[in-house]
Amino acid sequence: MTQDSRLEQLLIEASLKAGSHLREHAFDPGTIKWKGPNDPVTDRDTETEKIIIDSLCTPIDMKIIGEESGYTESCQGSSKYTAIIDPLDGTKSYLRGEFLTAVSIGIEEKDKLIAGAVYDFMRDLLYVGFRGETYVIHNSKKSQFQTLIKKPKVGIITNTDHHKLSEEDSKRLRQLEDNPRLYLSRRRGSIALALAHTAYGIHDSAILYNENSGNVWDVAAGIYLLQCTNHRITDIEGNPFNSYQASNGLMALGPRFQKEIQG
Repeated sequence: MTQDSRLEQLLIEASLKAGSHLREHAFDPGTIKWKGPNDPVTDRDTETEKIIIDSLCTPIDMKIIGEESGYTESCQGSSKYTAIIDPLDGTKSYLRGEFLTAVSIGIEEKDKLIAGAVYDFMRDLLYVGFRGETYVIHNSKKSQFQTLIKKPKVGIITNTDHHKLSEEDSKRLRQLEDNPRLYLSRRRGSIALALAHTAYGIHDSAILYNENSGNVWDVAAGIYLLQCTNHRITDIEGNPFNSYQASNGLMALGPRFQKEIQG
């Protein structure tokens, strides 16, 4: 088995193992603490991150950037790989019992994303991108990403209402809402899952305000899936998007939006 094949296999196994743990404890989050006014962390977050680190780091040496553990040098001294982990993206949704939640793991090689996995563990849908290939695993069966039935309008997923936006951003959103060729859906819960759904084709594009506070684990895996599916990724103003830097949000514009709306 090549190192690439081993790395891909480990990514899948770590995602499934982590999701299984979260699913098993879905209605038992354990102790809940607060990292900030709107930022809970549970025992399941920390347990699941350890499961992922142990699953990835023992077989293949890599650095870790984890939401709960922070930055860790490679387990065995040096590595060209970095695993970027959000063990439970959408913790508040998990606590509410909505389960718009996901395990999110991105992998960089020499500071460039080469893989991403977003696992909707309650529905057993694992969205994977590896070295440019994308596929979904459900019930142990692997299927390629495919073009879904073409909808009459171009679908965009967003995450906010006008009263939460600046006047300028509200104006942009209103222009999208008023465009007869578009329809907008609003999301709750995991940003990683919203990005995976967009890459898969459930939505053509995503416009998510104030979602990038410089926490790369929130977006790394989803960004890689979008890169693989030819989405143009920028901040809200259309500037180059950097997962490691805070911004006012992100836009991932799909091929259909680019062709039919932007021309």
